[in-house]
Amino acid sequence: MSVRFRAWPIRPIAIVMPPDSISSRRFPPIGMRPRFIAGDTGEYVVLARRKGSDWYVGAMTNETARTIDVPLSFLGATKFTADTWQDGATPTDIVSGHRDAVSGSDVLTLKLAANGGATVRLRPVRSVKP
Repeated sequence: MSVRFRAWPIRPIAIVMPPDSISSRRFPPIGMRPRFIAGDTGEYVVLARRKGSDWYVGAMTNETARTIDVPLSFLGATKFTADTWQDGATPTDIVSGHRDAVSGSDVLTLKLAANGGATVRLRPVRSVKP
């Protein structure tokens, strides 16, 4: 059975984001079908979607805070920049991060707050011509 999502699985983080931080323009709800990356029924889930050459990863957990390692094997050999947003210690606290170059051989570590989530935007590294 195939399930199609109309919204990102990141509701806890999306609810508290300021309007200028994460918007539906930056995180489109359409594209390829979600790809299951990791999870445990009733515990947590990590899904990825692609639109064009960009990837969007959403993670959320139940009432248990946890640290999860997200394998990026779906990226292949291409280098990507990774921008992350994770729920912080309070419902209005957002922790953001950036990594310059990740590829399919890398793993991203996400800290998920209880009943919280994280969002990752992966964009291909653009080569600069001298």
